[in-house]
Amino acid sequence: MLCAYYDIHNANIFDELFGPLYVGKNPTSSRNKHLVLKFDLSSISVSSSVDKMEASFNKTINRVLNEFLQKYNLELGYPEEANVIDPSSASESLNRVLSLVGTCRQSLFVGVDEYDAPANNSAFPGGNTRLDRDAIKRVQVIEAFFKENFFSILKQGCAAISNNEYGVTISKYFLTGVTPAFRAGISPLTATTIVSHNRSLHGICGFTDNEVKAIVKHYLGKDDQDAEPIVHSMRRLYNGYFFAMSGYDDYNSDPALLYNPHLVFHYLSDLRSEGFVAKPEESTAVHSTTILRSISDMGEFSVNDLVELIISKSVQSKIKTEFGYSELLAVGKDRQVTWSLLFYLGILTLGLNGSLRVPNDVIKSDVLNRIEGFLRTQIKISTLMVPAMANLKAGRPNEFRELLQNFLLSRNVRSLQTANEAVLQGI
Repeated sequence: MLCAYYDIHNANIFDELFGPLYVGKNPTSSRNKHLVLKFDLSSISVSSSVDKMEASFNKTINRVLNEFLQKYNLELGYPEEANVIDPSSASESLNRVLSLVGTCRQSLFVGVDEYDAPANNSAFPGGNTRLDRDAIKRVQVIEAFFKENFFSILKQGCAAISNNEYGVTISKYFLTGVTPAFRAGISPLTATTIVSHNRSLHGICGFTDNEVKAIVKHYLGKDDQDAEPIVHSMRRLYNGYFFAMSGYDDYNSDPALLYNPHLVFHYLSDLRSEGFVAKPEESTAVHSTTILRSISDMGEFSVNDLVELIISKSVQSKIKTEFGYSELLAVGKDRQVTWSLLFYLGILTLGLNGSLRVPNDVIKSDVLNRIEGFLRTQIKISTLMVPAMANLKAGRPNEFRELLQNFLLSRNVRSLQTANEAVLQGI
């Protein structure tokens, strides 16, 4: 939407795109004034050697830059692509494109989607892997590569003097991601501002209840009456996210609680194509399951803390706003790092008075699965776990509650005194 709003090519269809919306009725002076350069870093392969990663980087970035030159051929004075694109160095190509834009007195809106994907995909590859020192070393190499070859060049573009009306080549710069990656130490991203905590921008971080209802009605062709039970099911599974620093309320938050868009689309796609959703409680988040698996059975931060989270329903911890991936080795050792990462990966969200809580039933299931994994290793109760978990997921939680109570007694969990029957009934 931001790309469409700022794109100089959309000036003639602005009313058609945005007319009924708030931004259409209250346009800013920057609307349709920029050339738009958008990158998606999730498509860059980082699973092989550094040489193969660099080749994937060059191919992906150069393809975007080629399309950019073709789209804005007129505004850029009909440049020869061969004089701009360097097949062996996308960073050099990017430098040349920014220089060309400035020379032609144009301004840029740059969007970087999933800016943290290269590092996250290496740190959390999925499967049965856990975070280890070798994985962090690989991520540090990736982190250094992208800082030097991509983000530092964009930072220079934000400061590059231009004769356009904005005075700089890159006038608008917007990144999306889930972790504060690439921001530690001397980083070109330390000057960026995290906006997810901003109350006025809260709605861009997910879908509101009204938006989900509108999507259900349009995508599935349902009226209000038929849409409501579908929305009700998704509300329990995927709603509950809150990122603003104030305004949370258990019953009437302002701003409103948000849904995870990825899971909403996944649910509705299955519902439309198959007529039902086979495993609605199943999470598709590889990153969250990897980090939960990395939490040890014993230690400074362990399964005990997850149990206390489930019992108490919230925890108090400050959130780190920037960290290097080397700090991920502290997961399970440093409590603030661990809680912070659980927050950024969507396992936790903000609650009352800045506390952290589990947002919905899908995430609660992920956390319970990690607890189950530990309980299966306990000889005295391991044979009882399979039927207990099966009954729990079928809505019959009594067996699991009894096992959990035994677990709490054996572990001397600090919140055991709060684990009365009413609390356990809520699990």
